[in-house]
Amino acid sequence: MKTHLQAQATDPLLAFDGTHDTVVDFLRRRVPMVMAINTVIALLIALVLRSWDEVIPNLVISYCIGLCILALVASVRCTVMQRFRGSLPLRFAIYVVLIVAGAIGGELLSKLFLHRQSPTYMMHEGYIWLVAVVFSLVAASIALFINFSWVRLAQSKRDVERAERAAIEAQLRALQAQIEPHFLFNTLANLDALIATDAGMARCLLGNLIRYLRAALTHARSETATLHTEVELLKAYLAIMGLRLPNRLTTEFDCDPECLRLKFPAMLLQPLVENAITHGIEPACDGGAIRVSVRCEGDKLMVSVDDTGVGLGNAHTAGTGAGIQNVRARLQSLFGSAARLVLEPRTPRGTHAAIEVPLNLLSRPAA
Repeated sequence: MKTHLQAQATDPLLAFDGTHDTVVDFLRRRVPMVMAINTVIALLIALVLRSWDEVIPNLVISYCIGLCILALVASVRCTVMQRFRGSLPLRFAIYVVLIVAGAIGGELLSKLFLHRQSPTYMMHEGYIWLVAVVFSLVAASIALFINFSWVRLAQSKRDVERAERAAIEAQLRALQAQIEPHFLFNTLANLDALIATDAGMARCLLGNLIRYLRAALTHARSETATLHTEVELLKAYLAIMGLRLPNRLTTEFDCDPECLRLKFPAMLLQPLVENAITHGIEPACDGGAIRVSVRCEGDKLMVSVDDTGVGLGNAHTAGTGAGIQNVRARLQSLFGSAARLVLEPRTPRGTHAAIEVPLNLLSRPAA
């Protein structure tokens, strides 16, 4: 069965009357276009009939006809046609009837504004209705073509954005596929060593690993999670890393409970924490601390990861930067220029990484 978007892509009339604008929105977006088209038509009529002294009456008639057609199409298109899914010829016939009725109604309406009938009008009174209808059909066809172009352009833009988002998510999956086996193998190797030397520590490591995997398998493959889920995942991850780096890693979480209820892209924070571990804490001789903070400041959500490691660019082995690039790309894809990732050095040492997202772009899951 075709989805609504697929039907729009194959049926141009459905794309025209299948969206959910209100009558006011429809008119607001299309009145300038209709006025421009009818201005051109009035000037063409004056050119063909060589009646430049009658341009103003022609404009009045043209505007009345154009606006009447637009009002009729808007009222039907934004009400009946949004629910009506008849055949293409039937819907086309409905629009033709609306255009003809609008042309006749506009012609009658113009007489209220023109206190005298122009000589041009009197000269061609015998076929003025035919001229009005023909020009109206031509103008409506032009307007319909322009509207289809807008719809197709908007649909193409949405398709490109979806493709870019899918590509970024595919990169995320590839990055996870590289990171997770390495992380799991190292953790399991540590677990194997602890079983023989410290059974209590081994049970603690196993419990944190189970906690991490449960959160990861449940939420890492979803497009969005909540900040609470992400923070729980980080707590389990850092607990495991704390056991792998004994006496060299301390962690702190400072999270506003209200902010934790917000929806947030899955696996967006972990690359920042992994960077802090790999390029900050591990290269430092005496290790360091990682602090994760979640808070709301004004109209923005601020999520930061601070470490007291060796600092930006000071690690002996430089990474590829794929994790940070992925975070930037996902923020751009999901939130545009409204969100940003900040990376800056801390004093006396360490790195500050922060994600800023406007609160109006985030939501809370239904209770």
